[in-house]
Amino acid sequence: MPMQYPCQTPKPNQSIRRLINQSQLDGKIKQIMPGTWGDNQMNAEPVNVIGEFTGLVSNDMMSDEVAYNIAKAFWETKDDLATIAPFAASFAIEDATFGIINAVHPGSAKYLEEQGVAVPE
Repeated sequence: MPMQYPCQTPKPNQSIRRLINQSQLDGKIKQIMPGTWGDNQMNAEPVNVIGEFTGLVSNDMMSDEVAYNIAKAFWETKDDLATIAPFAASFAIEDATFGIINAVHPGSAKYLEEQGVAVPE
């Protein structure tokens, strides 16, 4: 039998607001809807979470062309990815640089800027 992870729905209360302030997040509270992670997700109600980060990292040895093509392939096939990883459906290109702490590879930056995403320096 697969493992199951029960979740409870926290209320966006003073404790969550204090955590947002202490961690210097931008205050994005998102909801994980029931079924997002498949059959093993136990919550029957949406679960509030504070932000999320997913990213790819490379070094400066990767060519601009390869980095550009990886970014393009990811964003242009995101819906296909979501068929096997449902959480990917919530990824938005507008949030591609949210919370970023490293420089964006020039090739990836080019693709993101072509899509209208502001890329920090």
